[in-house]
Amino acid sequence: MIEVEFARRGDADGAALILGVGRDRKLTTMARAFDARGQLQRAVKKTKAFRGKIGQSLEVPAPAGGASGAGRVILLGLGQPATQAPTPGPRQALALGGVAAGALAGRPENRVVVDLGLDAEGAARFALGLALRAAGRVDLASRPREAGDMAPVPITRATLLTPFPRVAAELWESLKEVAAGVLLARRLTDLPANLMDPAAMVDQARRLTEMGVGLEVIEGPAVAAAGLGLLAAVGQGSARPPALAVLSWRPRPDDPRPPVMLVGKGLCFDSGGLSIKPAGGMATMKDDMAGAATVLGTLRAVAGARLDVPVVGLLALAENMPSGSAFRPGDVLTSVSGTTVEVIDTDAEGRLVLADALGWGIRTLKPRAVIDLATLTGSVVATLGRHKGGLFSRHDDLAAALSAHGEATAEDLWRLPLPEDEVEELQSPIADIRQCAPAGGLLPDALHAAAFLSRFVPEDVPWAHLDIAGVGCGTDPEAEDAPSPRPVPWLDDGGAPGFGVRLLFEWLRSGQETA
Repeated sequence: MIEVEFARRGDADGAALILGVGRDRKLTTMARAFDARGQLQRAVKKTKAFRGKIGQSLEVPAPAGGASGAGRVILLGLGQPATQAPTPGPRQALALGGVAAGALAGRPENRVVVDLGLDAEGAARFALGLALRAAGRVDLASRPREAGDMAPVPITRATLLTPFPRVAAELWESLKEVAAGVLLARRLTDLPANLMDPAAMVDQARRLTEMGVGLEVIEGPAVAAAGLGLLAAVGQGSARPPALAVLSWRPRPDDPRPPVMLVGKGLCFDSGGLSIKPAGGMATMKDDMAGAATVLGTLRAVAGARLDVPVVGLLALAENMPSGSAFRPGDVLTSVSGTTVEVIDTDAEGRLVLADALGWGIRTLKPRAVIDLATLTGSVVATLGRHKGGLFSRHDDLAAALSAHGEATAEDLWRLPLPEDEVEELQSPIADIRQCAPAGGLLPDALHAAAFLSRFVPEDVPWAHLDIAGVGCGTDPEAEDAPSPRPVPWLDDGGAPGFGVRLLFEWLRSGQETA
């Protein structure tokens, strides 16, 4: 991750210099100070397409005879008139940082100086966006990439100029832990399934014990022995056994407060099982553990920042593979809570592993609030695209708090209806409940899945289900059938976004864990 420092002033010798342009196409006061001969302003006027909007950048040569010493200048659109003090909200500052990093991809400079006149929070959030985009995606190529072909961002050091450097540095201390958590979630999701299977995910969880995170692992035959019949069934078709990894963070060993519980779907590869996916739908199924990766990344951020809130994270890990030992449509499984489940479609396995993790965690850990995350259904992608994650909850205050933090962190959620009554299509003639509706049913499957999961969460437990199928996976932005863009697409280059880490961290830090 890049090294970030904050200062009131600094030289840009040999560095890339970031300056601002308003949506009125005028330079900011800071930019004009570097443009004594008007070269930068003339370049803006000459480039008609550059309107000073957020997301736009313009590279220009450093002004001749200028005192900055910069190697090149990148002008960023601020999305507001240049005459106003640049006070972007957290979301806008994050986006500006991502745009700046993207504009530096493939350039020779390894240092950047940012002079946008940002306040302390704006500077710290800008640094977060810069760090996230500069990290790039996982690249296992044996040779360095050519410029323009997934070209990396070479920046290793950033100096952000602000009137409040000490306050900005204090804010960055926690935000850099958020960045580390997001980048961990991204890397785990981006790695192929042969390198990131359930055992490898457990190894990644084990690394957090060095930061004071506790770890308990139920794996292999112990999964079935613990009564986790749904998780065991999903994983029984693979040569790589399933596991339930339980991470715990307590600010103090004797902390008596019940924890907040985060649960992540960790299907390290989902072939669909015997209800096998078509080839085109299987290629990205290494990303089907993005929910578990987000939980792991959030625990990494929480422990790094040493948040004063007890948190447990459950990773429901398995591979869903076809084989002679795979579970079948028509099977009746028994969950850890004793509920019997009729299997309709082995490709609706995510809700099964989540149900067991929710049931085990609520019974064993007695949390004060529960959030689960999963790349769960295609119907939520059809409904919300890549713009927002689906939010289901019985609890209005909890849903409102999560939505507000999602808006602030550019990890948007959209609340969808959670059926209050028993869904007729999930009624089974042979078991307590069907796993999903036959042939889709009348309701979208995202609602079926949420209704199914609600059976495993007592009504008095504050709970929210986040279906992140549209926002949790990577995408190739060059593909002809690429889905709709993310609301802030400048924070990554098409790899997994690590969706949910920023949102959950801010929600946990806010003290609204039961709101």
